[in-house]
Amino acid sequence: RLDDAFAVHYNMEQHDTTGQKHLDPSDITINLCLSARQVKGSMVQFHGMEALESCSNEEPNNNANNIGVTFLVRQTSGFATLHWGHHPHATTALEHG
Repeated sequence: RLDDAFAVHYNMEQHDTTGQKHLDPSDITINLCLSARQVKGSMVQFHGMEALESCSNEEPNNNANNIGVTFLVRQTSGFATLHWGHHPHATTALEHG
């Protein structure tokens, strides 16, 4: 069931095309690039790593070891990035598109 949704639209005419580091008020978040144009920049920058919950008997990952770890995910038109809403993330500046 979808309880809430919103869209953020960035274009080159805007002064600020970044999204500051934040958490989403959701269980999961889907980032989807809907631009028909070639986009450069506007990547999702994740802070730390969040383990997927496992159905096995393995011990859960300890997130204390990934303090300071960041990684970027490129947003490609027609593809989605799915992540936990509580995973800290930001959006880099749109450079073209």
